[in-house]
Amino acid sequence: MKSDNHTYLKQFRNPDKFNAELQVYQLGLPMIPKLLDYQEPDWLKMQRIDGLPYLDTEGGFKPHLLGETIANFQLATKDGEKCI
Repeated sequence: MKSDNHTYLKQFRNPDKFNAELQVYQLGLPMIPKLLDYQEPDWLKMQRIDGLPYLDTEGGFKPHLLGETIANFQLATKDGEKCI
């Protein structure tokens, strides 16, 4: 399986790392590329997003955006008293 201009293929050697990342992509959060396909425990195929991360742009660091992203991720992954 190969990557192309619209997708990205991430390969794994460790099943635990594969499963941890799969759980994140399966959440379907707006700040995470869409999971398109996977073959357990070898690879994940996800949406490729063109552009620069906002932290890499001039004047890009906006603390409120970083805080909002972290807070939304923690809310989405909360299981009782724990986050993944």
